[in-house]
Amino acid sequence: MKNPVYCCLFFYFFPLWLTAQQAFTDSIWLETPNLRVCLRTNGSLYAGSKAGAVQFRHQSLFGEKWTTVVKESGLWFGGIDPAGNLLLSAQQFEPNRITDFRAGLPGLPGSDKFWLISHDQIVQHLEDYSQDAVIDHPIPEIFAWPGPGNRFFKAYNGFELPIDFHGNWGNFLDRNNNNIYEPDKGEYPVFKQTFGGKAVYFPDQIVAFLFHTDGLSLEFPATSGYPASGMGYAYTLNCPAKALFANSIYFTWVWQNAGVRPLDSNYVACYINADIGNPNDDYHGSNWNTYWVYNADSVYDARFEMAAPVLSVRSIQGPLDMYGGANMPLIMPVGTQTDLPPVRFPESPLEYYRYLTCHWRDGTPLTNGGNGYGGSEVARQVFRGNPYAPGVWSEVNAQTTRGDRRALFSWYYHRWFLPGATNSLSYYLTVHPKPETTQANYEWFESIINDLSTSDWVDGFGFSGSFEPGCNTWPVSTFDRMAIRTYPNPVSDMLYIQYEGDLPTRIRLYDWNHRVAAEIIDMNLGWGNPVQIPVRHLPPGVYFLEAGSRNSIQTNVQKVVVLH
Repeated sequence: MKNPVYCCLFFYFFPLWLTAQQAFTDSIWLETPNLRVCLRTNGSLYAGSKAGAVQFRHQSLFGEKWTTVVKESGLWFGGIDPAGNLLLSAQQFEPNRITDFRAGLPGLPGSDKFWLISHDQIVQHLEDYSQDAVIDHPIPEIFAWPGPGNRFFKAYNGFELPIDFHGNWGNFLDRNNNNIYEPDKGEYPVFKQTFGGKAVYFPDQIVAFLFHTDGLSLEFPATSGYPASGMGYAYTLNCPAKALFANSIYFTWVWQNAGVRPLDSNYVACYINADIGNPNDDYHGSNWNTYWVYNADSVYDARFEMAAPVLSVRSIQGPLDMYGGANMPLIMPVGTQTDLPPVRFPESPLEYYRYLTCHWRDGTPLTNGGNGYGGSEVARQVFRGNPYAPGVWSEVNAQTTRGDRRALFSWYYHRWFLPGATNSLSYYLTVHPKPETTQANYEWFESIINDLSTSDWVDGFGFSGSFEPGCNTWPVSTFDRMAIRTYPNPVSDMLYIQYEGDLPTRIRLYDWNHRVAAEIIDMNLGWGNPVQIPVRHLPPGVYFLEAGSRNSIQTNVQKVVVLH
């Protein structure tokens, strides 16, 4: 295992040295059944000074209510050029709405926009194509998607994507594996896992956007902006029966070195300004690759009119290093303006970069115990574990200065980042409501930790959760994770399923509304024997066949057309 090399820095107040003033461009709201987020076209999360960027729906004394859980969020970059110069691009929105990030790509008018696709649009697109393998009614949003080689892109967007941009263009289901997006041949946008390449999903909503950093935006003349340009994604999963999915929003970033020189000692960070309750009793902590904010008493909070929830931000995968390995997190706090000078908020580009590297303002590392400063043992995470467990190093037990909680996740990703080289980052934000005010806080936190761990994406985005009834987000596999073949297809009477390799133990046939049309479970069949499913009684239409293996990780989902 590699040594941990990314960190989460907890911030209370930010200085005003980022002077680039940008007139904020268009924004959209993405929603799950219980969560909504305001996304700007430059990739930042910000809804203005009077509204939170992330809001959670909950029951109050007067019915349903939306309450802010995150004020603002955005990316930071830092690195060193071959001459030893510090390059830094950052953003913060309160109180001056300052950002070094711009929407679109430089010199490409019209690229400062969103590409938003819904689950229903993909369903309509697939239904159209399934009739005769021809798209008779093109859906503009699908044909405009910024997929590589999309010959319809200019007609729907008014400009061409530059061929010299090496970023990962909009992900899509590639039916013929030619790496060209061809919506007229039934291809469509998806979210593809950034590691493994073993599964493809189209969420309930997926939005893509282009961004770049302004190299001349920083106030300090000796500090240039970090040259980055790329594409970001945000997406939601409509799974009312799975609380983790229903209360989460997912993000993926892909960027390239847009400069002309290789960069050393590179860091990328996600800045989070959380706001779940009264700052006087909000605290934060961590567990491995997860940051959370919680209320100290968790019994009653005036803003929620009940028990305050817990907010978590969890890394799916950090950037890859120069050897192709994924990095592990360090998680670190930053004091308030009333603390001792070495642990206050940064006041210069060098101090910001030190925090990106998981060091205090004076360059000393995070240490175990207290507020994390001045100890003898270097720490890799701060306030780790269940804060209600006896003897745990938590912020409540450390009695740190109270104040607004902000965080910065920072990943070290490359010693020598060449011009045009790319990297990526994925994480998700979740709100965890307390099921009942009488539940012990310790048990509640344990349930949150277990839920995040068992539903993680390491084993392929929690297949068992995403296939449960009540989850309306369909996975569509283009990889033969479990080698199966269905025939005939289209089918009118009997569907045969031939499999190779791992023996399937469950087979389900779903309709478009996620109703189980046919099911075979706990099979005890010999290797290579075809499985038969009668479909003569089913209404004509498009169905999805899901086959799961004995180890519950390998899965294959295929489209089946029933005709009579």
